Amino acid sequence: MVGKTTASRGNFYKDVIAGHISTAKISGDRTYDGIWSDGCSHYYLDGTTWRSGKIPVLEYDAETGRYRER
Repeated sequence: MVGKTTASRGNFYKDVIAGHISTAKISGDRTYDGIWSDGCSHYYLDGTTWRSGKIPVLEYDAETGRYRER
């Protein structure tokens, strides 16, 4: 695990799965509370649980190599 002070976007040589930055903030949508992805390599999980009442869960399918929100 590593820590950074700014959120990243775009292609990276590995998938980056991060929390502790609101998905509402990174998506630019103040009401967004799901898992947000930049469509490249980054997945952000902090769905503002205190407000939404949901705990976002990211599932990885080893057969397809894809992620999905559960």
